Amino acid sequence: MAIHKKNPRSRLILAIVLICASFFSALAFAALSNHRQSFWVAKSFIVPGHVIEFSDLSKADVILGNLSSNYYPSSRDLVGHLAVERFEAGELISTIGVDEFGTGPQLSSVPISVRVADIPSDTTVGDVVDVYSVFDSQNGELTPAPQLILEGTTVKQLSKSGQNFGSEVAISLSVDPNQVMSLVQATALGRLVLVSTHG
Repeated sequence: MAIHKKNPRSRLILAIVLICASFFSALAFAALSNHRQSFWVAKSFIVPGHVIEFSDLSKADVILGNLSSNYYPSSRDLVGHLAVERFEAGELISTIGVDEFGTGPQLSSVPISVRVADIPSDTTVGDVVDVYSVFDSQNGELTPAPQLILEGTTVKQLSKSGQNFGSEVAISLSVDPNQVMSLVQATALGRLVLVSTHG
């Protein structure tokens, strides 16, 4: 029986082919791993319960690799969907942070005005605050104890531009619709004091 020996030249060619294949596979893998994709990011602070608008979003080209499925590409339309998690400005919009079917609780944006002295000076949009109703004493009469109106509500908008011209600050709070009436009534009965809970 004849034994056929492999030609050394054939072995060399095969080795070169395998090395080239390995090299180009590594290049292709690296190219795919470094591929930038466009994703949605929050343009400004987004609170849970907020219905997303186009003005809330901006695009960013980032490299996420295997994590890309956890975030919304800019090719997806998010307008009208409900945020169920808090997003900071510049943060990628995650798939678990948005309810596409709008089944989560929607929050109302309630504007109020508070005294400069009744809100922490370092309060910013996105802070979580407790809201108390405080009754000022008139003519030395006894007043009711302060009442907790809202607990753990989020500051949605804050304007301190009027501090130089007056003694009040304009603010909007994200409030559960069932608690809106309590907050509105409290504004008519006494002054509101905001207590920061962000630590």
